[in-house]
Amino acid sequence: MLKSTLPRNEHYTGLYTVNQNIAYCETGQDPNQTLDLIIPWEVQLSDEMHRTFPLIVFVQGSGWQVGDNGFELVQLAELAKQGYIVAMVRHRNAFEGNPFPAYLTDVKTAIRFLRAHAEEYAIDKEHVIGLGTSSGGNAIQLIGLTADDSRYETADYAGYSDGVDLVISCFGVSNVVAIQHQEAFIEVTQKLVNPQFPNTLEQMSPVYQVLPGKDYPPFLLLHGSSDTLVAYQQMPEMAGQLDKNGYEVEMVTVIGADHESDFWSAEIWQTIESFIETHLQRKSFHN
Repeated sequence: MLKSTLPRNEHYTGLYTVNQNIAYCETGQDPNQTLDLIIPWEVQLSDEMHRTFPLIVFVQGSGWQVGDNGFELVQLAELAKQGYIVAMVRHRNAFEGNPFPAYLTDVKTAIRFLRAHAEEYAIDKEHVIGLGTSSGGNAIQLIGLTADDSRYETADYAGYSDGVDLVISCFGVSNVVAIQHQEAFIEVTQKLVNPQFPNTLEQMSPVYQVLPGKDYPPFLLLHGSSDTLVAYQQMPEMAGQLDKNGYEVEMVTVIGADHESDFWSAEIWQTIESFIETHLQRKSFHN
């Protein structure tokens, strides 16, 4: 007979849970206005939390419909294990009578909700990272460019910032005008047009919203060179706009990669993690 002993996991090290379908709106709740939160067990099971965690706000690409939060769940959980709280945010569906800026105001509301509940979820509300893919990348880029913009404010959690400290966009749509006639986007771009926002597609195109003299966060843009859905050229176009106006931007080309699919690799996630760590350390130092 073999006998052995093991120490208990006093601080629940390495253990995480996913809190699903958290409603982030105070009023007018749509079924899609929810988020899923990856948090350490210790946040819920410990009597006291002696530390907080930087927040990553993730928006899955969906063609401005409803993203599948399970698609990147395992990879995002690995980010959580590196010391982050990860919020996977859903937004209203453009095909259900929700034109621009509904998806943008939703993600902004979710960010304010998370800051308002920072103590409950052990969030370091001074270190918030935006991460998005495809149409989700479009949302995160716009959030980086329109922090606390009154045009996109709602009554929910007024007084809290909807800004982010870093923008990370993977094969994000930077120029909606350029894709409006593509078969995959004709119908949804028509649904997104809002008469209350003249030239809607320009207003929802980050490349048209870069203005001089602003305080934008650093941007990390990543795109596959063989993307057949959102043209690779969108990335250098957006990077060029940021760079010529004096903003910090990094551009990563994934050689031969298409949209989503073979774009992803361990190296991509390492690049994202390195970008976050470098800039958060810099921000903490200056603070």
